Amino acid sequence: MTGPPSGAGPEPGAAGPDRGTGAAEAAGPDRGTGRDRVAGRDRAAGRAQGAGADGGVIPSELSGSSGPALGRVVLGGAVLSGVAAGATLAGLILSGAARPFLLYDPGPVVRYGLPVAESVAGVAAVLTVGMLAVVAGPTRQGPDRTGDSSLAGAPLAGAVTWTLAAVAVAVLSCADVSGVALSDPGFGAVLGRVLTGTVPGRELLVAAAVPGVLATAAAGVRGRTAARALLLLAVLGLVPAPLAVAGLAGPQLRVAVVPAVLALAGAGLWAAGLGMRRSGPVRSGAVVAFTGGVLWGWLRSGGVLVTGRYGVLLALAGVALAAAAGLALFGSRDPAVSGVPAASGDRAGPGGRAVTRGRVQAGLLAVALGFGVALSRAVPPPRPGAVAVTAGGGVV
Repeated sequence: MTGPPSGAGPEPGAAGPDRGTGAAEAAGPDRGTGRDRVAGRDRAAGRAQGAGADGGVIPSELSGSSGPALGRVVLGGAVLSGVAAGATLAGLILSGAARPFLLYDPGPVVRYGLPVAESVAGVAAVLTVGMLAVVAGPTRQGPDRTGDSSLAGAPLAGAVTWTLAAVAVAVLSCADVSGVALSDPGFGAVLGRVLTGTVPGRELLVAAAVPGVLATAAAGVRGRTAARALLLLAVLGLVPAPLAVAGLAGPQLRVAVVPAVLALAGAGLWAAGLGMRRSGPVRSGAVVAFTGGVLWGWLRSGGVLVTGRYGVLLALAGVALAAAAGLALFGSRDPAVSGVPAASGDRAGPGGRAVTRGRVQAGLLAVALGFGVALSRAVPPPRPGAVAVTAGGGVV
């Protein structure tokens, strides 16, 4: 018997595992060890970049480092604010709520600017709550890449816009209730007295202070636990503004505060569901927002069927809200809402349809919110048989 040639012995035995390993590695992500190593590197990168200070994972769509996604969120918020402002102006013109007062007139800037600022503040509040809910909630993708400035993205932009709009609401409300124009030399003193010396004024201060705190905290806080705390603060921050509006309009309207807060909170949950592409929060938020909106409209109208311009505006707001809720409840059953991403440039696929449907829902919500702000400025017709006193002192 002749042995193997010198140096040839180890090669056959070593060739098997070496060739197998090489084939597995050369096969790329489709086979064996190569796939495992690639997946391991991706998971490690996701854990390293996606974990917050408390170990929570933040969705990359809201990350401060996700420039294109953050830009889309900010642009979408700006468009929705414009839609709500346009609906508010249309509602004011339709209802005549922006006409000059008989006894005093703080000027057109106040008459038109205050409702617009209220609508922008409402949109910003809803988006802030929704984006914080997305950051604080679970993700379907598991660990995802994100930067250290995860909370300094969309929630921060929403909170800053909310703060600026709330400050404008406070200033313009003081001019509205006092009848002193913004250009009047004595307006500064009036502003201080109203904001610090009246209950609605202090509520306006709180309504502006809460989003300011949110903006400050969102710029420096990391992790899901902190996001949940900010989410709770944001939901509580929805209360002071409706309280102040009801206090300025009359104590009898404070019964409508709870439905107003429910509508805003439900819209925030709705926005979160659209952001996460999860049909559960979308449908739950739609039910809460629709219920709150209907109750608010019913209480604002005095519980009776109203006609005239006020009734038309109320019907338009109800139709917009009902259409959005219908899309959410019956259109979100498509599997695309449950996490199927839209391919780049694919508007005809299931993901593209889900995105389009979500945008339509958001637009209808903005329209309903704008009409609702205009309704809060309009005076409903008196109840049948009721006695109403006009601004000139007459009885009708």
